[in-house]
Amino acid sequence: MRKMMTVLATVAVLAGGSLTMAGPASAAVQSNCGSGAQMCLFYHSQAYGYGAEYGTSNNVRSFNPNVNGGTTYAFKAGRYGSAGAGQSVWNNAGAAGDYSSYRNFAVWYSSGWTGVYDVVPYGKRIDLTKTYNNDASMGWI
Repeated sequence: MRKMMTVLATVAVLAGGSLTMAGPASAAVQSNCGSGAQMCLFYHSQAYGYGAEYGTSNNVRSFNPNVNGGTTYAFKAGRYGSAGAGQSVWNNAGAAGDYSSYRNFAVWYSSGWTGVYDVVPYGKRIDLTKTYNNDASMGWI
């Protein structure tokens, strides 16, 4: 009987351990940067730890809800934290990351892929300079 209790206790601890380990994995599911989405924007710059993220593999003509018919694109908590989670992506990005293996993308100051822009090289993360907190669209180049 005592052996059976020890086995059951061990199983319970192992089950509990695996449930505890699932916490971080489910947190990572909140955002898809690097695991599906290839173009990513981060709420903060590198100096502030990037924070929340927004990711997609599709071109975005406008993050501005006044231009795109009312759609609000929002940052989500991700691997670099939750600072900025829930905030609009429009005019709030501090850095960008390109998780593709063969093509660059750009972040533009204006909607419709116009105005000044920052190029994000594939496989790299950069702090935005020309479009820091002034991002309105992004797409593959």
